[in-house]
Amino acid sequence: MKGNVNENWALFKGRLLDLQQKYVPKATVQGEKCRKEIWLMHKAVKTIKRKYKVYRKYKDSKHPAGIRVDKKAHKEIRKAKYNFERKLDRILSPSMLM
Repeated sequence: MKGNVNENWALFKGRLLDLQQKYVPKATVQGEKCRKEIWLMHKAVKTIKRKYKVYRKYKDSKHPAGIRVDKKAHKEIRKAKYNFERKLDRILSPSMLM
């Protein structure tokens, strides 16, 4: 490692970037999967998307279609939370916690 600091830094940086390109895998993050809560099921996500679509269409939360879709989305979210908690209870039984 003879030479000045800038030359050594350029060599080190070049070597590091080459190794990074060769050995570090590139991963793409899908938008929907990273925004979804862990307890949300696919059906609940679909109803939420439908709710947003209806709201955009009518631009009024008091519209009967908006109210109906809001109730359905709320019901699906509650059901998803309940199912997730039930799965956790089965996994973490009381005997395991003691």
